[in-house]
Amino acid sequence: MSTPIGPGGTEPITLPGLDLKFTALKKEVEGVKFVAAGAAITGQLLKVDMSLVKIDEKAITFKGRELHRWGWSLDKPSDRDKRKRDNAAAKALPDLAKAEESSLKAAKARSRADAAKTRADMRKLNKEADRLAEKARKQHEKVAEHVRKVSTKTTALDRKVRQQRAETNKLVNWFKSRTKEVENAQKTLDFSLAQFESRLAKLSKQI
Repeated sequence: MSTPIGPGGTEPITLPGLDLKFTALKKEVEGVKFVAAGAAITGQLLKVDMSLVKIDEKAITFKGRELHRWGWSLDKPSDRDKRKRDNAAAKALPDLAKAEESSLKAAKARSRADAAKTRADMRKLNKEADRLAEKARKQHEKVAEHVRKVSTKTTALDRKVRQQRAETNKLVNWFKSRTKEVENAQKTLDFSLAQFESRLAKLSKQI
């Protein structure tokens, strides 16, 4: 009985010249389970050194000779394109979710900054918001990189990435503008306080 050994395939792999078939059952080699079965030479099962079998994301090789190459050559073109789109979405969505979470945290940090009463609190919250906004930007770039690596891109995902990037940029710009307003207000307050103290000193001398 044969079980799947590669993407979408169920056929066993035959080692040329050894009359052995490998299926995904017991023997684990570089993360893939194989077992030798069905070959008898003078009544004895031929043992193969599994360290000579190499598995990677492209193919299976034995002593450097390619035995099987992963791919979708047996699939219809429509199935192949759909699988590429699904793989792209599966890889990108977790990072997109993280980016959205970072954007939300940045928005919460901005709200805390609005409520801050001292310049020390403002500097701390401003730094945290910048860090979260930068993290969101990098995660958005990672999502975009996932999409660029596949030949068939999902339009909806592209639109979502651009929208999220625009929202992040808008958030950063708004926060910087708000911070500038608060700093200007603080400067005005300091100036008014200095004038008040000066006048108070003059009145004290007159009294």
